[in-house]
Amino acid sequence: VMSVIAILFTPMLGPRFDSSRRQPAFLALLAVMAGIFYSAFAFHLPFWMLGLAMAGLSFCWTPINPLMNYMSLHSRAADAASRGFGGYRRWGSFGFAVAGAVSGWLSWATGLWVIFPAYALCALGTALIAKGIPGDAVRPHADKGELLPAMRHLVRLPVFRSLALLSFAYSIGNSICWGFRAIYLDSIGIPERHIGQLWFL
Repeated sequence: VMSVIAILFTPMLGPRFDSSRRQPAFLALLAVMAGIFYSAFAFHLPFWMLGLAMAGLSFCWTPINPLMNYMSLHSRAADAASRGFGGYRRWGSFGFAVAGAVSGWLSWATGLWVIFPAYALCALGTALIAKGIPGDAVRPHADKGELLPAMRHLVRLPVFRSLALLSFAYSIGNSICWGFRAIYLDSIGIPERHIGQLWFL
């Protein structure tokens, strides 16, 4: 479900984000909606309802990282005094590491149920931070009518096709790792508390 939603709907959200005059609010709304849909997995729902929740989560969550990267590039990397995108993005890697350790410790101390309210709280935090981004930090630069010619031009670039192939190979490995890791840990008999310990480590 996540893969299909990402392929079909993320390209539709991109142009809407470009033409939006309230891009931080756009990002904040996606974050809050992702938190709401994710929290649905804390309940014992029928399988079809879990599928709908996954579709909603995928629709809101998949574009968040690319849109944050875009906002970082637009507001920071273009500034000659900044360290550029690589220096700015390092905080994303640091945050990913901290989040893994903290969520592992919380799951170890309380159980895996804690990841659902924690995700929702982080979504609200993302929304508040995004709301505080100054209006002049991001400026709409694209009209909806420009999408198809721009996409055709992009696809013709050899460097873009190489990047697409690289991203495709990375996504395959990433999906296998994250999608099946929890199933594997459960299949070899690791209880919830020990899963939290492994996460923390």
